[in-house]
Amino acid sequence: MNFHRSIESNAARARVATPEPYSQSGLRARLGGGGRIAAWWLFALCLALVGLGTAGALAQSDPRASALAAWYFGDGIAGETNPITANGSVVYNITPTGLGARPERKTAQLTSGYFHAGTNLGVAGNQITVFLRARVPNGNWSCGLFAKRGSLATLNYNLFGSVDGTQIGWELRTSNGFVSLTFPVSKLDAGAWHNLVGRYDGTNAQLFCNDRLMASAPLTGNLVQNTEPTLIGAETDGGAIVRPFTGFIEEAALWNRALDAAELAYLNALSATNEAYPDRLLHYRHPDHDIGDPHIRWFNGRWSVIYLYLITNEFFQAELLTPNFLHWSWRVPTHAPVTHPDILKSWFAIESVWDPYLSKWRSIWGYYGMRSSLSADRFQWYAASPHVVLPDPSSYRRFSDPAITQVGTNAWQMVITMAKTNLPWETGGSIGYATSSNLTQWTFHGDLYFPGNRGVPEVPTLFQMGNKWYLLASWYEGGVGRPTYQMANAPTGPWSEFTPNSLDGKDVCAATSEAWGTNRLLIGWIPLYAWNNSGQHWGGHLCFPREIFQLTNGALRSRFPAEFLDRIRGPQLFPAVRLPGTKSGNWAYYNQGAQMDCFSATGQNRTILPGLFDRFMADMTFTPQTGTRRVGWLVDWQETGDFFEVGLNQTNQTLFIRTAGGTVHSDLAVPVTLNTAHRLQLIVEEDIVEVVYDDQFTLAARIPK
Repeated sequence: MNFHRSIESNAARARVATPEPYSQSGLRARLGGGGRIAAWWLFALCLALVGLGTAGALAQSDPRASALAAWYFGDGIAGETNPITANGSVVYNITPTGLGARPERKTAQLTSGYFHAGTNLGVAGNQITVFLRARVPNGNWSCGLFAKRGSLATLNYNLFGSVDGTQIGWELRTSNGFVSLTFPVSKLDAGAWHNLVGRYDGTNAQLFCNDRLMASAPLTGNLVQNTEPTLIGAETDGGAIVRPFTGFIEEAALWNRALDAAELAYLNALSATNEAYPDRLLHYRHPDHDIGDPHIRWFNGRWSVIYLYLITNEFFQAELLTPNFLHWSWRVPTHAPVTHPDILKSWFAIESVWDPYLSKWRSIWGYYGMRSSLSADRFQWYAASPHVVLPDPSSYRRFSDPAITQVGTNAWQMVITMAKTNLPWETGGSIGYATSSNLTQWTFHGDLYFPGNRGVPEVPTLFQMGNKWYLLASWYEGGVGRPTYQMANAPTGPWSEFTPNSLDGKDVCAATSEAWGTNRLLIGWIPLYAWNNSGQHWGGHLCFPREIFQLTNGALRSRFPAEFLDRIRGPQLFPAVRLPGTKSGNWAYYNQGAQMDCFSATGQNRTILPGLFDRFMADMTFTPQTGTRRVGWLVDWQETGDFFEVGLNQTNQTLFIRTAGGTVHSDLAVPVTLNTAHRLQLIVEEDIVEVVYDDQFTLAARIPK
């Protein structure tokens, strides 16, 4: 019977529909206007000149409340509103672990097991949604998932893992035909937790994983009915129950309608149910506010990003939790009431460190003097005693943004943003320094670094890599500045500077970092709008994470983590653009009417890539020759001549992102060597441009489109 199943699967699933690269409905809703206004032709130019349980009460907005059936398996199955039985080895009340786990919940562990929900849960009509939250730790999804199947000729619906375990699929049969959709688990961290959704709305069949549309195909007609059992963790084939599940299943639900975008967002614990789903940008921004000043920590199996946001001139904080910087859950830290003279500001959780004396997390925060709060879970906080741990020295007009580093047993140090009272904001920036042996009493030592010619810094951090110490800050440059670092042999200096001394451009704002093995992860925010005459917009989207690593001479470099690139690469997320051949020779740059062309001595020498892309990845290797001044990419909006350029200037040794009028939106000092092969990688998502050069330099910009 299993052998028959394998033959049937291979024959049927060879006709899998091609996944949709990206749905455009959310884009049009956000940007307005006439259709796909951010759809771009891509030109590659090598230039010489241009070079769940149903028993409890559910929230009114929870779609499970209207489900045909819903089960939360963590607490067991006794007393479920929709009766269900367990078969094989099933253990309940397991605390979930692994990437993407929700440790506040419980799950069921199955070993060659499944759940049987009877034969009466067929879905009629032309709409259906199924939802399953599961984890297969070994990454081999060769099992049934959620099905009322029987055979390909009789199935009602089937959410499944492929026989070889490398695909996840969704099958439907209607009065008008059969469709089978799959996507490769190689697009995911296969051993992590995943939310799987199969949906049919009478027009299209769709398969989602977490918050992303993975595959889609047109389909019409009413669903075929059968008398097969509804199985979770298995499926039927020719009258036999086959392919039981080994792993963890947290919940499942079934609807006789197509859930809308808000309901799908709710199931994925996204920040708000009005968030565009799944068409929102992978660069995260809350649907109701901009992201600013993120502080990153690895906590309880996930990355925690606590950030500030601004509403009518008042700051607030919130926390994002993510396993991979692509899928997010959102929550707001709480604080117990405080009384006079203790004051409470809305950024009480922004910077925290583990307190070994109390076995709790301790936050340090303040603007005029440093205060402290405690928490067991980095979510519920209360005032520490003493609450004030470092009084305001009263000799600065700003005393804020503390960052804590442990430097030894019973030894911590704090760096602080400071502004000199007797100097302008543009030149009076300083980083203060304090030390402690117990985290409750701190000694202030004054300036750790005062250059005398820089603006007030944002979110300074002090950390060690190898045997060197680094001081990272974003110094004011008419707005929140680029992430700039100094190096020393000791945490107290003296400080020296490399050229280049920045880890990105001015559009990666208020960047902070956290240890990641021997390297570090860095994240900041990209302004919501491109810089203009009115200055910089505060807050926007999170940039993609950067991996910060150290060269042998102590200099730091920046690149995208390989794991992150693997997750976003591919037709479901960022289509990869491949150039058709090699171009060489001396090139000249001309403006031919409404579009930008590149010509060589033998005529037109322009590479046009097929298709329109709202987001894409592109990769180019080039060798600038003697006489080369610039080399790079031009990206043109629908052949209008309104382009942006990502290029390298060999003359002044810079990497830059500029638009057609010549405005440079971001740049970075980099070495550009003649007669040497260099690599330029480009990632574009609507009006956000991110670049990697030689796998050592990153640059991001928001462009005005």
